[in-house]
Amino acid sequence: MASDKIPHLLFERGRYYYQRKVPLNFQEALGAKKWRQPLGAEYLLAVDRVRALTKEHDTLLLSLKDPGKRSDWKSETRRAREAELSAKDTAADAAYRQWLSNNNSEDPEFFGEDPRSLSLDADTHERPWESANRFMVSLDHARTEPHCDPAFLQALQEQLEASNANPPRVTLPPYPEYRAFVDAAGGRVQEAVRFLPRIPSSMDNDEYHDRLVDVLNSHFGPDVTPPHDPEDRDEFDLTKQRLERKIARAARSPDTITRVAERYYKFAQIRETTQDKYRRTLKRLTVTVGDLPIQHLTASALRGYRDYLTARGSLPASIRADFTPVMGLLGYAVDEGLIDLSPMAGVKLPKEKRAVEEMKWLPF
Repeated sequence: MASDKIPHLLFERGRYYYQRKVPLNFQEALGAKKWRQPLGAEYLLAVDRVRALTKEHDTLLLSLKDPGKRSDWKSETRRAREAELSAKDTAADAAYRQWLSNNNSEDPEFFGEDPRSLSLDADTHERPWESANRFMVSLDHARTEPHCDPAFLQALQEQLEASNANPPRVTLPPYPEYRAFVDAAGGRVQEAVRFLPRIPSSMDNDEYHDRLVDVLNSHFGPDVTPPHDPEDRDEFDLTKQRLERKIARAARSPDTITRVAERYYKFAQIRETTQDKYRRTLKRLTVTVGDLPIQHLTASALRGYRDYLTARGSLPASIRADFTPVMGLLGYAVDEGLIDLSPMAGVKLPKEKRAVEEMKWLPF
């Protein structure tokens, strides 16, 4: 009964546990639906530990409200999970290879010890660039926003109704169109279809980048021999170049506007209150133009932001105030060698035409 009074403290079979549901919005980033951790049989120690874990996870959830940090955490969680699975696959492949050796056996279809499970079969080894192109198309499709496909629903209904045996289970994203279709269909379709708890998100940039790197390593790595035919070699080289360009574009730059700004505040020893003001100002900029790598922030984008502020009704003095941290940030980026020239050189800000008496309160 005492455990019921402490949030997230659970008592089961003589032991205490920390158990807490992960909010739905953060489950994808954290890779879990709940936290559960054993705390032992001592009540007071369990209480201290559950309070510490609650505070730790409260802080984590608060930080994950920032989209950038949530994306970072999601990528780190996914990469750690993939590394763990890869290690298990590699160990299993090594054990199987040893078994083949001990029993003087062969398995022609076994490539072995491939952490990413992207070993090429014999046919693909002959023309790896064609397989790489198919992978790129598939990844580009996975990166787009998911959408409802009416033709798929019609084909699914025909397949289920034509099946004589028990219909196979089909899991669909909960699009309103899919739900309406299943509700209007016969009992056979309703019996077969289950819905996911939420509409799946598209592949993010970090995963897209990682999957492209996987394709590059497996299809154009050192164990792949380029073709001898001149035309095939041209296709091989061209596909590899396209893949490398996609990887370069998808790679996350460590020098985004927000990240460079934090280094700028620290270097310039800007006061905390001023930092908060600058963060709010730069947040308006990144919402408009995106949290771009500092090298990609152009004069054209800044002029567009200036025009956006003007159309919103901001006065010239307010627009100049909004650009104050931008100019300081870009000056710092030039000094640090991150960019060669500040794009503010190509941006003209509006002049203030009001008299000082109109702009400021004067002492009585």
